[in-house]
Amino acid sequence: MSAPARYSRKSASFHPPPPAVSPIAGLMDTHVHAAPDVFGRSLDDEEVASLYKDRGLEALVLKNHVVPTADRAWFARKHVAGLKVFGGVVLNSPAGGINPDAVNWMWRMQGGFGRVVWFPTFDADNHVKHFKDAPEGIKVLDANGKVLPAVREVLKICAEQKLVVQTGHLSPSEALAVIEAGRDAGVDRMVVTHAQFEVVNMSFEQMRKAASMGAKLELCAMGPLMGPEAHLEWMRHWRRVKVEETAAAVKELAQKTSFSRPISVRLAIRARPTGCNCSSPT
Repeated sequence: MSAPARYSRKSASFHPPPPAVSPIAGLMDTHVHAAPDVFGRSLDDEEVASLYKDRGLEALVLKNHVVPTADRAWFARKHVAGLKVFGGVVLNSPAGGINPDAVNWMWRMQGGFGRVVWFPTFDADNHVKHFKDAPEGIKVLDANGKVLPAVREVLKICAEQKLVVQTGHLSPSEALAVIEAGRDAGVDRMVVTHAQFEVVNMSFEQMRKAASMGAKLELCAMGPLMGPEAHLEWMRHWRRVKVEETAAAVKELAQKTSFSRPISVRLAIRARPTGCNCSSPT
């Protein structure tokens, strides 16, 4: 006698069972904005660390546009045991711009959890000119397109201390120049910050060139949430990065670079590390 119909259905009609191990277990988010801040944030350092620990992530990096976060990483680790929390410094005006001293004091902070240096974000010359915030901002290149001496000094420190270098809101050409200078200085942990977002907006060819010089590419899942219909006002000024664009970038670059994992995806809650071997701040 044949089995009842409900037992003879093809398994393809059912959802697969949950994975034995969480797909986000052991991963890292290298770009976390939390309160306190000069901008509104939904969670503070302790709350976001607790959330990430509960989700099974291994580590996160606290980022702030106006203050260093190495000391905040120390406090977050104290309050949320078992989660690796790192910090860094963004080389905006509050840090003195391209300021080697700011980098040196950041990595020396108690605990040694200051591991990331971002080049200028909202104070970058590219950013302020793009959004018409000011006539000019912090530059990384001179009038002849050469990397400034202060930039090279920062990169030298990053190479010596094995710090992660992120390109911030530099233009694609500026980012590529800094990546090339970083490679020449011996920096082996470099990341193109949200490579597809409007203020950076690298082409496939530019992303491929960055990867060929050893940089990881941060492709953010928040991109599709941007655009005119975004739920937050500030996000409406940034172009929407379609899911198809990111998928195409992953396919294009994964096939045509010599790196086994040249692409990194950062999610808001479910995160992929920007390079476990190259750009991880461990």
